[in-house]
Amino acid sequence: MKGGRPLPHLPADPLLVLVDGRGGLAACGICQHFAEEKAYERAKRDGWVTIWAADLLSCHVLGLPPVLVWGEEWLQAS
Repeated sequence: MKGGRPLPHLPADPLLVLVDGRGGLAACGICQHFAEEKAYERAKRDGWVTIWAADLLSCHVLGLPPVLVWGEEWLQAS
């Protein structure tokens, strides 16, 4: 982020557990080098996701609205 306030972020664990439980990114239909894969790898590395990445990953990878992945944490952050 350049020159503004930082984006809210969420813990990556709820997302990682659900993706792993479905067999990983490939099993969720995500190919290499797409934005979803890069965002997922950042989440694994950093342990958190921005609100934007949370929305992208929950909707495109899991087919779920973010509130079903993060619950109250999503509501407070968004």
